[in-house]
Amino acid sequence: MKTLFRTILAIIFSAGVALAGPEINTAGGVDLSGDHTWTGTQTFESPINYTDGAGGVTGVMTVGAGGDLTYNKDLTLSNGGLNVKSTIISGDSISGLAPLGTNITTNIALNTTDLRGKIYLATAAAIVTLDAAADAGYGALAMFIVQDIAETLNLNPDNAEKFNLHGVALAAGESIDSPGQPGDIICIMSTDDADGSGTDGWRTLGYVGGDWSNGG
Repeated sequence: MKTLFRTILAIIFSAGVALAGPEINTAGGVDLSGDHTWTGTQTFESPINYTDGAGGVTGVMTVGAGGDLTYNKDLTLSNGGLNVKSTIISGDSISGLAPLGTNITTNIALNTTDLRGKIYLATAAAIVTLDAAADAGYGALAMFIVQDIAETLNLNPDNAEKFNLHGVALAAGESIDSPGQPGDIICIMSTDDADGSGTDGWRTLGYVGGDWSNGG
C-alpha cells in the first residue's frame, strides 16, 4: 500500500499539478519533476528530491501565499528552483554560495532581481543605475566592490528617489560616488523611507575603504 501511495504521488507530481486544500503527509521519499504549486498546508516527513535524476532543470517549486510546507527531513534541489512567497525559517543551518552578479565593466542598469542579495565587482569606472526601490522590493540588498583600479563607481537612484548616505538623506535623484581607491566596498538596501518623510530610495549600510560621497 505504501509503495502504491508513493507511485500515485509521483504520477501527480510529475504532471506538474497545483496542490491545494487537504494536507498531504508522506511516509516515504518523493521524487519531483515539473512545476509544482502548493496553496494548502503540506507536511513531508521524508526526504524530497527535486531533480530529474540527471541534473537537468525540472521546473520550479512554488509555495503560495496561502500555503505552508513543513520539511522534517531533507529537501534537495538539483538545478531546479524553490520560489517562496513568504518567510523561510530554519532550525538548522542554511548553506550555499554567495550570489555573484556579472562584473561591472561599463555603465549598466540593474533591475529587480539584480538587486536582491547580489555582490558586484567593478573592474572599470562606471555609472550604475538602480531600479526603483519598490520594484526591487523593500529590503533588497546589494554589495559593490571596486576591484584593483583607482576609478570611481557611481550609484544612481531611480528618478525622484533618494539615497540616504551614512544617515544623511541626499536630494532626490542625487547619486553617490566611491572614493576612487582600489578595494572600495559599499552595501545598500532599498527602503520606503530614505529621508524620514516616506520617500523611496536606498540606504547605505556600511563601507570599507574610503568614504563614499554625494555624486550630485
